[in-house]
Amino acid sequence: MDFYKNLYAESISNVLDTDNMEYFIGTYIPGMVSSEENMMLIKCPDFSEIKNVVFNLNRNNAPGPDGFGGVFYHSC
Repeated sequence: MDFYKNLYAESISNVLDTDNMEYFIGTYIPGMVSSEENMMLIKCPDFSEIKNVVFNLNRNNAPGPDGFGGVFYHSC
């Protein structure tokens, strides 16, 4: 227990000492996505992208968690 208590206490004290969230993120969370990739991931899809995905659904698949199958989305 002492190992983890000391580990987390050190992490918290570093954040409080620097008072800088970017320092905490850069130190303890590895960077795996560039800024350009992040902008691409968080942008809203446009109408044509959504339409392409919906019409590529298999009409005969079983309904998903929302209770609607591909045929519903094709017709609506």
